Amino acid sequence: MFLRDKLELPINWKKSGIKRPSTFKVLGYGFTPVYKKGEKGKYQLVVAKGSWDCLKRKLKYATKKTLPLGIEERLKRLRLIYQGWLNAFRLGKIHSKLKKLDEWLRNRLRYCIWHD
Repeated sequence: MFLRDKLELPINWKKSGIKRPSTFKVLGYGFTPVYKKGEKGKYQLVVAKGSWDCLKRKLKYATKKTLPLGIEERLKRLRLIYQGWLNAFRLGKIHSKLKKLDEWLRNRLRYCIWHD
């Protein structure tokens, strides 16, 4: 094998192998089938559930209403988290989920403003 013999790289046999695209996760991405006429057997890149959960956890902490921050500082933190995550996962199909996340985030910010 080229990787083991020539390059002398270790191979993790638990992670290596042939897998179905729908069960394969790599670098926070997953694959789902495309449901369009004439595109049978094609897959699209989506963000894995664990990556969404991690983003939501970070946003939830940044928008805690008991966190002693002004709205400007809170928005700066949110912008940093959001931009970093979007740059990392911009290749996946995320538009519809971002709309839902945006609604949720606006509600959390509204609670923060009311609390101040």
